[in-house]
This record gives sequence, C-alpha cells and structure tokens, in this order.
Amino acid sequence: MKRTIQLISTAIILLLIVSSCGKQPAHMNVIPGDAFGVMLINPGDFDREKTAEQIQSNEDYKETLEELKKENEEMAKILDDFIKDPSSIGINTESEMYFFVAPLDKNMIFGMVMEMQKPSKFEEVLKKIAKEEEMPVEIEDADGFQKVTFPNGIAIWDSKRILVLASDTAIDAEKEAKKLLNQKASESISQNKDYMDFYGNCLGLNFWMSSSIDNLKNEMEMIESMLGVKLSKNFAHLHLGWDDKIGEFTMTFKIRVNEEIRSMDPEEIIQLIEDSELDQKIPMLLGQKNAYQYGMEEDYADEYLEDYGENMEDLSEEDLEELYKELEAEMENYEE
Repeated sequence: MKRTIQLISTAIILLLIVSSCGKQPAHMNVIPGDAFGVMLINPGDFDREKTAEQIQSNEDYKETLEELKKENEEMAKILDDFIKDPSSIGINTESEMYFFVAPLDKNMIFGMVMEMQKPSKFEEVLKKIAKEEEMPVEIEDADGFQKVTFPNGIAIWDSKRILVLASDTAIDAEKEAKKLLNQKASESISQNKDYMDFYGNCLGLNFWMSSSIDNLKNEMEMIESMLGVKLSKNFAHLHLGWDDKIGEFTMTFKIRVNEEIRSMDPEEIIQLIEDSELDQKIPMLLGQKNAYQYGMEEDYADEYLEDYGENMEDLSEEDLEELYKELEAEMENYEE
C-alpha cells in the first residue's frame, strides 16, 4: 500500500503543470473563513497525452510499475489508467486542489477539497482499492452526501465536490464537514481580502499563511507582550511556477506585515526579537515537551510542564500573568 501511495503521489506531481489561476471555482468556498494556512495546486492547461507518454517512458516509473504488478496487478492497472487519463478516478484533476488548516475550538482541522467529476466512478475506484488492500471501507449516505469515515476524520462528497477533513483530536467530523460544504461564499476564505490578492497571482504550486489564529489568542497575546508589538494580520505568499514553452521556473515570495510593524525600522524589529529571547520563551508558552531542544535544559522543561501542564488554553488570565512573571525571573536565572 505504501508503494502504491508513493507512486500515485509522484504521478500527481508529475501531472501538475503551471498556469495562472482563472475564474474562481465554486469548491474554493468550502475553505473556512478562519483558515490560516492554504496550499493551492493549479494543474493548468497542457498536453496531458504527451505528459502521460513521458511518465510511462520513464525507466524508474516502468520498473516500479512492474514491481507493483507482481504484488497487485489490479492496483497497477488503476495507477496506469490514472496516468493515461487522470479523470479515470472520477475527480476533476484539471481543476484547482486545496489543502487547508483552520482552528476549531481548541483543536486544529486539516482539509483537502477537490472538484468531483463522476461520483460513481470515484466510488468504483475506491471500492476496488479497498478490496485489493483489504481495507474496511463502507460508503454511507449522509443527507444528500456520500461519506467514508475514519478515526478523527471523514471523506464526504456530492456530485460537485469532495472534502476530506481530519483533526489532531476527536471531533464530530461529519457535522463540521457538512457545515463547510453548505457554507455561503461570504463565510468562506473568499471573504479574506489578502487571500484573494494571493489567489489572483497564483501559479502552479501556491502557499498562503496568516498570523491570525483564532484559538491561539492567549499565546499570541503573551508573545506580543514580550515583543511590545501586535502580531496579527501578517501574511505570507509563496508562488511556484514552470513555463514549459520557454523553459522558465518562477518563484515569488512576499510577506505582508501589519501597519504597526510597517511603521518600524528593520533594525528596530531585529532588536525587539533579540531582546525578547523568544527562542527560549515560546516553547514554554506553548507547553512543548521538547522545549529543551530550543535552548533549555530538559529538567527545566519538565519542571515547567509539571507546574503548568501542557494545555495553555486551560490557564486563566491571572495564571498567564503569574506565568509571565515567573518566566522572566526563571529565564534570568537560567542565563546565569
């Protein structure tokens, strides 16, 4: 199964070639408005038949495919069909694909959303893979959707979109997935002006990040108090593209800072970071078990975790204030 996943992942990457994003697709509105990280893959327009031939003539690909055939001929056929015709899996691989991360209460959710092309074909391929790999997969009805559940997550689709949603902890995945699939455009990421500016410049592989994370406000406020400057409303854009016609690779990276940081001199920003000693304090504020890897002794990190626990969200404002004072004092002792 691992080899199959690696082959399919490699094939998808090879089949993706860049172009500028066109009209905003409807399935982008599945991304929640409070998402703080998005990866966008835009396949673009190109000669798929030529690309498939190039992949199939690749010696490494042919060798690996032959090995897979010996292990599982049906899985090898599914992969080879996908290379010849990516739409054979029932998903529109010519449309944009999105991966996102967003806050949910005290947790984080991770999602992938794509445009569905032929649900029946997708379900057929899914059942074949499940059978060949002996995986317990059951497709169920879900109020106008079809779904497959797994620990801490769900894959859910209709005739237009497919959403895979997961979390780092137990959540009501079906409830959250339906909420996203049914949300209005005004509730989605498309209402974020900076994201839409980013979207207007997208190439083949694109990353968008925001420093505004709703369920980390306490931790962010603590860091802001150390720096003496607001950290919300900062954004990062990364665009990677390849123009096959002229043989040109393009990479664009930009960071957009908020008005308060914008008014500061670069040297002043660097000095603030150095004075704050965030490389030592942030791990403690986030309650990381491996905090000592950031410059603290292991016994000190263990003592911190024993005193305050791992979940900063459970601390009151009074606790945070007391913790900040203790950190100041303890860090001075640590430096000595």
